[in-house]
Amino acid sequence: GARAPEAPNADYVAVLTTEQGAPGLTVLAAVGGEELWLKWGDIKIAPDKNLQLWAISKTDGQIRPLGVFTATDITQLPLTVPQWRLIKDSSHLLLTEEDVGGSPLDEPGETVLAKGVCVLLAKTEKTI
Repeated sequence: GARAPEAPNADYVAVLTTEQGAPGLTVLAAVGGEELWLKWGDIKIAPDKNLQLWAISKTDGQIRPLGVFTATDITQLPLTVPQWRLIKDSSHLLLTEEDVGGSPLDEPGETVLAKGVCVLLAKTEKTI
């Protein structure tokens, strides 16, 4: 397949798939970068809902919020240093449907739209 020229030189990638296995959201991040790049798949947002992205920590298993979306045309998400640490420490990313403004409890709601493993891409040749 042809690579999209605008794709960043990513260090971390997570492909969040729906329960049906379809790609819902691909998240790319580069070390030292200040944003996440987002490539949306077949995800729809209800008019009275937002989407929220979460990181699940490898260290303590806690789920922490990364961002709230009102539309799936958002292709970049600014990242703070604490959020960066979340990504570097995450085993998975989750995308949930939440009420407008995101989850009031700071934990994911019942409706998980997509989930995926967060992978560190090695810059050197891959070891099998």
